[in-house]
This record gives sequence, C-alpha cells and structure tokens, in this order.
Amino acid sequence: MSDKNYSPLPHTDIEQQLSKLMPHWDFAGVENLAYLSGGYSNINFALDYQQKRYVLRIPQINQPFVDRGHELSWYNKLPAGIGIKPLALDTQTGAMLTPWIAGPLLADVYPRFSLEQYARYLKALHTSLPDAHRVYDLAEINAAYWGNETPPRSIANPPEERSKNCHNDLNPWNVIVTPQGWVTLDWEFVGNNDPLFDLVALHHGLTLPQSALLLFAELYLGHQPADLAERLHDVQTAYWSRELGWAHFQVKRGNQRDEIVAQVQMAEEALEGLLHSA
Repeated sequence: MSDKNYSPLPHTDIEQQLSKLMPHWDFAGVENLAYLSGGYSNINFALDYQQKRYVLRIPQINQPFVDRGHELSWYNKLPAGIGIKPLALDTQTGAMLTPWIAGPLLADVYPRFSLEQYARYLKALHTSLPDAHRVYDLAEINAAYWGNETPPRSIANPPEERSKNCHNDLNPWNVIVTPQGWVTLDWEFVGNNDPLFDLVALHHGLTLPQSALLLFAELYLGHQPADLAERLHDVQTAYWSRELGWAHFQVKRGNQRDEIVAQVQMAEEALEGLLHSA
C-alpha cells in the first residue's frame, strides 16, 4: 500500500501543502512520510506527527463537478461513522488532512464477504446520507469531460423519482473495513443519482461476475421490479460512459497512468457489449 522510498511529488511541495493546512505544526516533527498508491486524480501520503497518524491528500487535476467548498460543507454534516471528517481542507487547492483510520481496504479483503453483506452495507449507507443539495448530472458531467469533442455515448439522467443521494465513486478502494463498521472515503462526487449507480460501481470494483448483478440489485432493493433488467442496463451504460469520459479527461491532461489508459479500452469494450445486449 505504501512505499517510503518513492514519492511522485518533491518533498518541498509536500511541506508547503502541509504547512498551509496545519500552520502550527513543525514540519521537522513529521515522521514516516509514505506515499500511498491507488489514487488516480489525487496523490495521498501517510505520515506521523506527535505519535498520531494522518493522511494527506493533494489533488493534481481540477475536475468537472468537484467543488471543494461543497466538499467541506458535506464533510461537516456527514454522520459519524460513515466517513472521515477532515482536520483541515483547503478549498482553493483541495489539499486535505484527515486522521488515519486503521483497517484494511475492502479491495484487499473482499473475498471475506457475501453479496448479502454488500447489499446491506450499500442500503445502510444510502439510508444514512443527508441531502447533498445537488444533482450528479451525468449528462452535463460527461459533456464537460469531453470538452470540444463530441462524446461517443450520450448519457440520460435517471428519472427524478429514482434519484437519491449517492457516493458516485463507490469502489472497494474507497472503503475501509474496521471492527466498528465500514468507513467510506472520497466524497468529491456526492450528489443525487440512481442509487443503482453506486451498486454497479461496487459490483465492478469487486470484480463480481456479471451474472451476480441482478441478484445484487434484488438484495439491495428487497424485491425485483419488472423493469429491473432494463434499469440495470441503463445504469451500466451511464456508469461506463462516465468511466470512459473520466479516463479520457485525465489522459488528455497528462495523467497517463497505465491504469487510466487501460480504463479507456475497458470502458469502450463494456459499452460495446452493452450496445449489443440491448
């Protein structure tokens, strides 16, 4: 998870960001600074200060929809135990310092859990979220990802009656498993959307078989609506179109990590498969 011998940022940049967030700290007292791999549009570090452990997030690219002022207000009203409240968040740069949460990422321990447990987690998460007071407008965001280019796939927003507050980037790298419960990270994209968008994202991140998706949705909803298969097809199309647009946006701005470049091809193949299965 970490590599103390590697950092994608100069030491002086890290010190500068940290000094803005915590001006009363003496950077000479920072210990065990370690790069945390896994972030794609943010660079993250673990560090110790006065015998306490923290995580420092430093964003690299300004993204559509991401509003740091909204993010800060969201964290301030996020219920205890659901996520992590930052100790400091710079609304100009997006740099953020949070306490370290001990526990493995769900991505590292997911075989321990069942589909029923995932459905319960997702239902409890959505039930606990306050109103984000904004819509995760997929059509608008996708257009912003492509800029002057025409998106290869258009995205239709879900009907208003299906829309509720969602994470919108719910993958197993954004969930920490602790004895007290699962803690959900990275709320930059929070907003109203079809809750099955989170379900599809989690299903993909957990590398569950496609055959499990319908059952996963049934367990989450508690029943099987007559139009569930059609709804899942629409949500998967929206999800993979978002994934393609996001990866394209990152690559065009120089963030050409292998995983992001691979995501372009993966999303295109998924969308082609959905087109033929319609």
